[in-house]
Amino acid sequence: MSGDTFNITKEETGETLCNFTFRRGDPVIADRAYGTLKGMSHCRNLGADYIPRPRTNCFAMYDEKGNKPGIAGRFWGLKSGESSEAAVFVVLPDKSRIPVRICVKRKDKEGCEESRKRLYRWRRQVEIHFKRLKSIPDFRDLPKKNPVASEAWLNGKIMVALLIEAFIAKASFSPGNRIKYQS
Repeated sequence: MSGDTFNITKEETGETLCNFTFRRGDPVIADRAYGTLKGMSHCRNLGADYIPRPRTNCFAMYDEKGNKPGIAGRFWGLKSGESSEAAVFVVLPDKSRIPVRICVKRKDKEGCEESRKRLYRWRRQVEIHFKRLKSIPDFRDLPKKNPVASEAWLNGKIMVALLIEAFIAKASFSPGNRIKYQS
């Protein structure tokens, strides 16, 4: 896991895909917090490919006639291991319609439990990653009140964090890969 982009924003800015610049064809895989119509619109306007994992009822979906089709009801009858999809449209803030493909696969109880465990492990890795990025460079209260000086201080700290991250990514600390010292 590694960081690719960071932005220093004011507290009221919030987390949104609109904080980032993408290139045409960039794959943008977004978790729930970023699964919004505004984020989809931003990606579309920049030509990026967008794969969200949206929250339940995060935005309205419509069929080709403009009706709300009740997507969840389509999938209740699936048996364990079966999958299905639905083609719908969403209306972006600029009132344009874009097609969206909803894909669903029903898991059995064991598969659901395994997914929960795997998801917890991944979330834990993400938490550890961010904790390391915050704690090693000693991110605490900004020592400066001047916004320009604060931004310079943060950029320096982030640079240190990224260098440490790059070093850790290259190193292997497993017992099978022992460090050999030369004299």
